[in-house]
Amino acid sequence: MPKIQKLALAVMLVTVAIFSSTDIVGEFSEFIEGKVTVWHMMSEVIVILLSLVILLQLYLEAQKQRREQINLSQQLQETKKQLEASHILLKEGKKHFRKVIDWQFRKWSLTKSEQVIALLLLKGLSFKEIAKLRHTQEKTVRHHASSIYSKSGLGGRHALAAWFFEDLL
Repeated sequence: MPKIQKLALAVMLVTVAIFSSTDIVGEFSEFIEGKVTVWHMMSEVIVILLSLVILLQLYLEAQKQRREQINLSQQLQETKKQLEASHILLKEGKKHFRKVIDWQFRKWSLTKSEQVIALLLLKGLSFKEIAKLRHTQEKTVRHHASSIYSKSGLGGRHALAAWFFEDLL
């Protein structure tokens, strides 16, 4: 139930309890004189008690929801902290992994163009996509890829990817 509806219900319950209490007080002297029945007075008391019980229930439910909201907020903050820490670790890991890749490319004596193409191959781009990205012919990209595989001693794109990613998985 939305907060505004709960508040409206609480106001109505308090109003009913106040009016019923006022009615009881006003009729008490008539009850003593025997003009008002016990059942009438009891029904007024029951209305007051029910109003107060429902009001108490609303209050307890609101408190429970508030505690849950605080708990969820704390969990969210903790999750955000963990995510930030993971992001920092991942960023550092990526930086180190890139250094390893660059080191291996230098060890294989790849040219700058071959290094760029090798990275794009590792990212999963096709020869056609690499050629378009580098504003060159697909044949040129294939030639560089053959040179990369030859210098590295690897059999192709899958072996190149496996060389760098196998130990990570």
